[in-house]
Amino acid sequence: MKRSLHLISLCFILIFISSSVFAQTGFHGQDLPAKVSWGMYALPGGDQSMAVMTMTFEDGWHTYSAKPTGVGKPTSMNAVIMPGEVELAAIFPRGESKPDAFDPAQTANIYEGQMHVFLPMPPDAPKSGTIKAQVDLLFCSDTKCLPARMDVPFRPRSFSPEGLKKAELQPWWPEFLDALGEEPVEAGGKWGFTPQPYTASLEVTGLGTALLFGILAGLLLNLMPCVLPVISLKVSALLGEQHENAEEQRKSIRTHGIFFAAGVMTWFCALAVILWETGIAWGGIFQRPEVVATLAIFVFIMSLSLFGLFDLPVIDLKFDRQARSHKAQAYFTGLLATLLATPCSGPFLGGVLAWALQQPPPHIAAVFLAVGLGMSLPYLGMALFPGIAEKLPKPGGWSRHVEQVVGFFLAGTVLYLLNILPPTELMPVLAIMWIAVPAGWLWGLAGPGLSAPARWGLRLAGVAILAVSLFWVFGPETEKFQWETYNPVTFEERLGREAMFVDFTADWCPTCKVIEATVLTPSALEEWSSEHRVRFVKVDLSEENPAGQELLFSLGSRSIPVAAYFPAGDDWKRPVILRDLFTGSQIEDVLQAHDN
Repeated sequence: MKRSLHLISLCFILIFISSSVFAQTGFHGQDLPAKVSWGMYALPGGDQSMAVMTMTFEDGWHTYSAKPTGVGKPTSMNAVIMPGEVELAAIFPRGESKPDAFDPAQTANIYEGQMHVFLPMPPDAPKSGTIKAQVDLLFCSDTKCLPARMDVPFRPRSFSPEGLKKAELQPWWPEFLDALGEEPVEAGGKWGFTPQPYTASLEVTGLGTALLFGILAGLLLNLMPCVLPVISLKVSALLGEQHENAEEQRKSIRTHGIFFAAGVMTWFCALAVILWETGIAWGGIFQRPEVVATLAIFVFIMSLSLFGLFDLPVIDLKFDRQARSHKAQAYFTGLLATLLATPCSGPFLGGVLAWALQQPPPHIAAVFLAVGLGMSLPYLGMALFPGIAEKLPKPGGWSRHVEQVVGFFLAGTVLYLLNILPPTELMPVLAIMWIAVPAGWLWGLAGPGLSAPARWGLRLAGVAILAVSLFWVFGPETEKFQWETYNPVTFEERLGREAMFVDFTADWCPTCKVIEATVLTPSALEEWSSEHRVRFVKVDLSEENPAGQELLFSLGSRSIPVAAYFPAGDDWKRPVILRDLFTGSQIEDVLQAHDN
């Protein structure tokens, strides 16, 4: 999105001190004094979305509000969703009352700087499509006016509110409420609080203070428990490398410091974009299960490497690890250290972020890069003065014990991350972590004593089984078949009237889970349900279920897996029982045998 591109461009300007030009798009070749951008947002409640068109005027230009005042031409918009021509009602803000530029004796409501047009999605809106919008307005400056009728189409990925930024967190939200005639929510929230900071002298009130505190907060992040072990290991490992002469040693330290700092700055730049675009709080990315799960798996793999199971190809925290590319290793280690620091809120960081995340993109980028610069200062210092690093203690026999201590620390970090995960995501992630052990073991077998094909074969096998497991958890979701939960009352009413297939299962039954994954798949259940007009009922025995156990015992069973088919008609008293491992073809035979 345009705001993201602007923010990313600004970040790279500050990082590399190079020039960049912000790309702006005009309207079909017309030289008009405004630019347009679109966005989709989720409205409060989570069941409706809204498209918002933002028109940014060039300095000195404005247009008239949508509400007629007798002065100027009112702005209007016609918008429909295609296909289907679903009409959208455009909601305009009130505008700002000012003396008219051509007749100061009259007051006009105008839009200048920026104009937002709000298009809530109606209940009958399709899930996706294109918004065909046409804006009719009059651009005016102090000396002239320019009538325009512009086509401004918008095709979002989806009209669904799932995954969209929250509208109530956007800076234009009070303007939208005002346009609806509702009371805008001020900075104090709906309660109207006026917070009184205990240490008012440490509150951030401007960009200068934010930059200063940001550098200090970033420097102190190096001492937080989230990141200190990673940094200390890599610095010690760097100092333990052997070089032919002192100049080579200094060059290695200098290169490591620069690329480590580049990794830190890159993550803070990316984080600024993420927080601005999503409106989430610092550390809010850890509200997304896929992020937490991925980080937990990765940290677990790192902890295994510290216990000597294998060597990681790019990032390895062991002292004796000889990396082929010191630059890549230093860069990605900087990224890793900063990612691990994200959940930590060090001193001064809270006030800096509270102020920065309410500012425009250039301020956000500057403040986040100031925090990154502060975190990078020790390594940039070593790059400028490598002689300082040479005075630090060198690795020795104690190094192996430190590696193992950090390995235990990383394992504890894994437990913390797993605790954040929703219960439904825990078992799949634990399964991937278990698969990571043989994957790493295969990678570790690919030592220098083997031929190149054998080494790469083992490595690819390890990567493949880990990739398959990751795809299993994070791959595209398929629509799940909706089983009916067993209810003894409903079950008794349907006996003989409708065909029912009842499956007995439990979370503690691995064979049941295998059958569900290979036989009772959503596609098979959908097909059987439509072709044979049968209801699929699940009896969950994961926890105590007296009614379910009574039905199980009545079928002559005392263990699971087991399934029973109750045909419609008079044969319902003679259900067909499938025990232990059964196949899809067996189920198909049972269903076909009882089709009328």
